[in-house]
Amino acid sequence: MSYSLFSHSFQVRKYEFETRPAAIESLGQALQLATKVVDAFRAGDERYSHLDEESVGRVEKAVADKRAWLDSRCADLAGLSKTLNPPVLATQFHSERQAFDMVVNPIINKPKPKPPKQDPPPQKEEAKKEDPAAAAGAAGAKDGEAAKQQQGEQAVNGEQGNNMDLD
Repeated sequence: MSYSLFSHSFQVRKYEFETRPAAIESLGQALQLATKVVDAFRAGDERYSHLDEESVGRVEKAVADKRAWLDSRCADLAGLSKTLNPPVLATQFHSERQAFDMVVNPIINKPKPKPPKQDPPPQKEEAKKEDPAAAAGAAGAKDGEAAKQQQGEQAVNGEQGNNMDLD
């Protein structure tokens, strides 16, 4: 056995030992999120009321399948020595996470349908008639806003710029 081959196996085992926990945790988090969505749907949460029972059942089945796969692979890795090649690689955990996400995410992230637009009820003639005092007050407020805007424009145009000290 050559030294480079031995060195390569060592590097692969080291890389796997260092990256495997993050890959396992990533898959575990995805499973936990999906489980929370299913539990919220079962509890009648309004956020997931638009999902149908069949879709949630598929999510539940996918969670159970991936959970069983994850548990069995973690059991395989539990007693593994650092000097042995791992039976499951970190890339396999990542690929299982991606496959799980492709099945589950379209279901749990399905947007709620927008409520149908309702025409506003026709206004009564009484509501259309305004009090003369209210109409005058609204016109006065508009005049006040126009005066404030005009003062702001004067400030921007440089009428207040003459106050600057120049060295």
